[in-house]
Amino acid sequence: MTNSKLIYIEDDQILGNLITQALVDYGFEIDFRTTLNGLQESLASMLPDLLILDIEVNNQSCLDILPAIRSQYPQLPIIIASSHTDGAKIIRSYDAGANHYIKKPYDVTELVFQIQNLLQQSEKAAACDMENRHLSGRHTQTTARRNMGKRFE
Repeated sequence: MTNSKLIYIEDDQILGNLITQALVDYGFEIDFRTTLNGLQESLASMLPDLLILDIEVNNQSCLDILPAIRSQYPQLPIIIASSHTDGAKIIRSYDAGANHYIKKPYDVTELVFQIQNLLQQSEKAAACDMENRHLSGRHTQTTARRNMGKRFE
């Protein structure tokens, strides 16, 4: 799991620095930001393995842009890390496209566990997708061969 690339957005600079250092110590490569500005560009250029977002970032809500991110990157694991504890906000986070919601304050080991869990799920899904494409391609080739044989009989 080490060397996975994460984008982490947290507007509390001190908390962000602490979490970033802890995640680096666990072997993750972190792009830490305190704003949502430029996020789309970073997603496109970095192609992270996982995204961690705070809900409220400098008077902006990540929930407003999360559906677009989910649409553009459907396989990207997304964790919301927020101090919002009301059920409606949590449900809205999942509805907007989050894979997991972790409530602040949280223990870094819990966050790391969730990151590793989502990365494993993502790797398994990618492997299954690759296998399905491979099998589908073999089926298409076999069908094409059968059809070619019928044309020349």
